[in-house]
Amino acid sequence: MESEEPVQEHLAELFARTRPECVLDVGANTGQYGMLLRAHGYQGWIASFEPVAGAFEQLTEAAGGDRRWRVFPFALGARGERRQIAVAEVSQLSSFRTFSDYASTEFPGASDVTHTEEVDIRALNDVWNESLGHLWGTRVFLKLDTQGWDLEVLKGAHEVLERLVGLQLEASLTPLYESVPTFAQTVEYVAGLGFDLTGVFPVNRDSLFRLIEVDCVFINTHHPDVETWREDTWAMLSDRLRDELAGVIPPAARFLLIDDNTLGIDELSGRGAIPFLERDGEYYGAPEDGTQAVEELARQTSAGVRHLAIAWPSFWWLEEYPELARHLEDCWRRVAATDAAIVYVLVPEDARGEAPPATSGV
Repeated sequence: MESEEPVQEHLAELFARTRPECVLDVGANTGQYGMLLRAHGYQGWIASFEPVAGAFEQLTEAAGGDRRWRVFPFALGARGERRQIAVAEVSQLSSFRTFSDYASTEFPGASDVTHTEEVDIRALNDVWNESLGHLWGTRVFLKLDTQGWDLEVLKGAHEVLERLVGLQLEASLTPLYESVPTFAQTVEYVAGLGFDLTGVFPVNRDSLFRLIEVDCVFINTHHPDVETWREDTWAMLSDRLRDELAGVIPPAARFLLIDDNTLGIDELSGRGAIPFLERDGEYYGAPEDGTQAVEELARQTSAGVRHLAIAWPSFWWLEEYPELARHLEDCWRRVAATDAAIVYVLVPEDARGEAPPATSGV
């Protein structure tokens, strides 16, 4: 079984950007996803939907005492109807679809149908205002885990899609159920609704190590708040860092660069970058402590270096090495401070103690 950590880390980053006020947990089973959200610090509303009676009973227990977690004993789909659901030995595999022969081979016993139940199905369009409208504002995340029924849920949600910040669903590479859309068909359909893929994560593999299902996470690029979710990419920050360094470091000067050896900069418009720490011109690694960092800085200044730049991947140095941070503030002057770089120039000893000039804000 694949680790859940990568998808959890991905969702944490996506949630940090989009700040969903409610998560729709469709195909909630016994509440595993809701409990996972709480365990990872999500404090907004959760609305869970589970039509199977036994699983719903456990879901109700899981949500009990959580005033921001609502549970609903029906399924979501393209339209309002009643339908038979096949309840599997492992209840997470219960589905409106019929198991494939492949499922019986790869999941013997687990995919056995114990009984069927007739359950209610409702469209999210109809449920939204009637049952859910009081739970959130305009930012909702939709999680689907309905064992081959995910696109049916989306077909019943076209009126409310613009309020979804993103969604998560399972796509099949080798279907466990009959008449299930392929991975490619699923991604194409969701993209046609205005959602772009942000991540794909293995869910399970078969006896030949082949992927069976993957979790797909999407972001809604048509949401009214989409422009507030943008963050500078690595390339954007690198380009801005180069401009900022060229603006404050004189041509032909050598400068120290703290970047944890991540940017690959050794020359910048005639300015030579010296990795910090370095031995024989090669990156040597981070210092053991702040004292070593200050000693190494003294060695470099004795050799004539007068500028030091800290790139954004290494801002953590100023917290990890407080001795270095204090030394820079006492003996050096900040000439740039942005989200891409902090640049210092060595202050002559006879000028130390004077008020530093204003610097650009982070």
